[in-house]
Amino acid sequence: MSLNLLRSLIFVFFASAVCLGAEAMNWPTPYPIDSQSVQDLDWAQPTISGRPTSATFGCVRNGGNRFHEGIDVQPYEARKNGEATDAVSAAWGGRVVYINKRSGTSSYGRYVIIEHEQFAPSVVTLYAHMATIDRGLKAGSEVVAGDRIGKMGRSAGGYIIPKSRAHLHFEIGLRLSDGFQNWYDVREFGNENDHGVWNGMNLVGLDPWAAWHWLKENPSNDIGDYARTLAPGFVLQLVATDTPDIVRRYPALLTATVPAKGLTGWRITFTGWGFPLAFTPLSETSAKREGTATIVAINSSELDQWGCRGLVQKQSGLVSLTDRGSALIELLFTRDER
Repeated sequence: MSLNLLRSLIFVFFASAVCLGAEAMNWPTPYPIDSQSVQDLDWAQPTISGRPTSATFGCVRNGGNRFHEGIDVQPYEARKNGEATDAVSAAWGGRVVYINKRSGTSSYGRYVIIEHEQFAPSVVTLYAHMATIDRGLKAGSEVVAGDRIGKMGRSAGGYIIPKSRAHLHFEIGLRLSDGFQNWYDVREFGNENDHGVWNGMNLVGLDPWAAWHWLKENPSNDIGDYARTLAPGFVLQLVATDTPDIVRRYPALLTATVPAKGLTGWRITFTGWGFPLAFTPLSETSAKREGTATIVAINSSELDQWGCRGLVQKQSGLVSLTDRGSALIELLFTRDER
C-alpha cells in the first residue's frame, strides 16, 4: 500500500466527519502571538541551552536525542519578586477532565487537562508547571475559550525550574488507553502512578506551534482538519480480535465500521512520532498468531525526522517495531481490567 493512497484515505475519513464549525484557538498566555512571532520563536522559553528551538515540539532536547511533547511559552507580563505573573487560559471551550495540584508528583508540576469534544477527533489540551490553579476549577468544570484557569509558574517534580525560566508547557493531544494502569503495572516502572489515565505517558501530542500557525492560515477549519494534514510515518498491520478503546473514544480515527463478527486485525497509520492517524479494521490477515505486528509501509524521511522517538528500526533490509514501538502498541490494546 502506497503512502499516497494512505493520505487519500486519511483525507476522506476526516473530511466525512461531522463538521461542528470552526472555533478559533485562544493562545493560552498573554503573549501577543502573531504569525511573525510564531515564525521567529519570540514566544519560546529555552532550556538552559539558550536555544529557542529547545522550547518547540519534537526532537529538540539533548542534542536532538530527546522528544519534547509540547511547547514552552515564556512570560510576557511584568514579574513580581522575579516570579511570572501571566494568567493561563483555555485554548478552546471544553470540559476540565483532570487537575493535579500536587507539584512534586509529576514532572509537569501542577497541571490541568481540558477535553474538547467539539472536534473530530476530540482532543485534550494540557497546561503544565503552573504556579497556581484557580479556586473553583475542578474536574467536570465547563470552560470557554479564554477562560482563566490559573497562573504561569515553574512547578515540577524531580527537578527545579529557576525563576528565570518559568513558563507554560502546553500540549494538544489524544489519550491512548483506558487500560493505562494495567500497562503501567506490567511495565514495573518502580514508582506509583498518581494520575490515573491522565499520566503524561498516556498522552500523545500534536505540535501546538504548527497547529496554531496552520489554524491562523486556515481560519474556517479546526484541529481535526489540521491532523488530516500530517504526513504518515509508518503503517502497522496487527493481528488482534479486540477493538482498542481509543477508537471508541475517538471514532473519527476509524476508516471503516468495525465488523460485529470476524474481526481479525487492524491496519494502523501513525505519524513518525507515534500519533495515530487512522485505524482500519480487518477481516482477513495473512498472519494468524494474536499480537503479530508487521510494518507494511514506511515514510523514511518522516521516520528520520522523528528518529529520537525510536519506534521503528531497519536492520538487514527488514523493518520492525523497536521495544518502544512495541510498548506503544501494547498500551493501545491493553484493556482496563481493574
